[in-house]
Amino acid sequence: MEKNHTRCDEEIRLLNEIVVAITRGKTLEDLVDLIDLKLKDRVPHNRMSVALLEPDGKTLALRACRCDGKVYLPVGFRYPIEKSSLKELFLDGKSRILNDLEATLTVKPSSECTELMVKEGMRSSLTVPLLIEGKATGIMFFSSREKNAYREEHALLLQYIASHLAIALEKAQMLEELQKLNELKTRFVERLQCEVAARTRELEALKEKLVEENIYLKDELRTEKYFYDIVGNSPVLKQVIQQVKKVAPTDTTVLIRGETGTGKEMIARTLHKLSPRKEQVFVKVNCSALPETLIESELFGHERGSFTGAVARKVGRFELANGGTIFLDEIGEIPAETQVKILRVLQEREFERVGGTQPIKVDVRIITATNRDLERAIQEGKFRSDLFYRLNVFPITLPPLRDRREDLEDLTWYFIRRYSKKMNKNIEAVSKKTFDLFKRYEWPGNIRELENVIERGMILNSGPIFSLDEKYLMPGRLSASQKETHLASFSEASRQHILAVLRKTRGKVYGENGAADLLRMKPTTLISKMKRLGIQRKKEFM
Repeated sequence: MEKNHTRCDEEIRLLNEIVVAITRGKTLEDLVDLIDLKLKDRVPHNRMSVALLEPDGKTLALRACRCDGKVYLPVGFRYPIEKSSLKELFLDGKSRILNDLEATLTVKPSSECTELMVKEGMRSSLTVPLLIEGKATGIMFFSSREKNAYREEHALLLQYIASHLAIALEKAQMLEELQKLNELKTRFVERLQCEVAARTRELEALKEKLVEENIYLKDELRTEKYFYDIVGNSPVLKQVIQQVKKVAPTDTTVLIRGETGTGKEMIARTLHKLSPRKEQVFVKVNCSALPETLIESELFGHERGSFTGAVARKVGRFELANGGTIFLDEIGEIPAETQVKILRVLQEREFERVGGTQPIKVDVRIITATNRDLERAIQEGKFRSDLFYRLNVFPITLPPLRDRREDLEDLTWYFIRRYSKKMNKNIEAVSKKTFDLFKRYEWPGNIRELENVIERGMILNSGPIFSLDEKYLMPGRLSASQKETHLASFSEASRQHILAVLRKTRGKVYGENGAADLLRMKPTTLISKMKRLGIQRKKEFM
């Protein structure tokens, strides 16, 4: 009894191993190799093959075969079902056991397929249908040089395997057909686009006059619309907005730097909406959210069969953003191998899919963002210096909320109005205690934290006056008084000190008694620091 249990357990493990391999999307050749190997000791056979029904529904085609002797029935062999002994199998969907193939040749007309198997030396056969919803779509075929080699228990074992194999093959065929349909769709769209382009050219001449006449009005409306969600009137924020307006119409690569929650994605979207690419797609990629094993496939796509599970070709984010803008958030998190490929896109405007050999040309504007110190990452060998210089063509540094406290009141009301509409509440005023509390708080999470705090307060408030208790803010982040709140951060202190020196030198940076000379640093170092802190040599310094 124990021996029978052991054998049963072994068969269950064997079947599970085969089924798992089938469901992982291996090729038919690989699956036939595996089944042939694993069933050597379970199902006697000298030949194992798989034949699939052709689209005409009347012909079988041999797709894979394993035979330990001379082959007379090769892969690619086709034979009509009507003229074979398999006709009844396709009608009733039941397995067939023939334990004396030579005897079947005496029945005329004999099957060409059977004759070739006998010529190979086969004497017994077991044929199992591949069934989908009760309909045979192919067969799995075992044959042996021994007579009376097969029993009903062999058929039951193979039927279980065949059911999973049939499903896997159907899925693979559907994916292949879907890919073909997508390719046909793409060609159709291309032809349609050519026709549309021809019609569009006819209207261009009329449009040009209207564009010229309304260019100023469009610029004003666009600015009002796209900067609507960038709330505030502080000098540092105005400076950022001016930088965005200047660089947006170009194709220049922009690196947005700032702490988490300062609105880097909003700035990236605004850059796209104010650019000539505004009608094209804007693709956002959060690099820190992608596993290292999948980031290349997500960014550049992959070819079918390039790795396990790649059953179809996939278009990557760069290819998807062709003609538009791609925003790579948290660029400092990407691995070194991917950094090389991004550098190639920046330099040559081309890349290859994972598993591909043909370069793909792409026209895309790249905007990146990070809250990491990339210069330190370069020193630690975690980020390529050549990629950094390519990305840092036009840096924009977003100030933290603690450096633009003048905007706290506007931002507070902006979020109150947003959540009032969502929660159907009517807030008429904000308590002075709450505003004082907000102004004394350091806001480590910046604008994102402010939004979350106000959403929490809206849930808790039931009256017309918005108020919030100190306990709902992070402990240890409050200054003792509002005056202490304005103790400057290191960046803010550096900025104010450099501004004071520039005022003293009337904007002079180089030479004796210039700002660099007074600060005891190289002029190039000072210029670099001024760019990072958003300092420009304004006319009032001159």
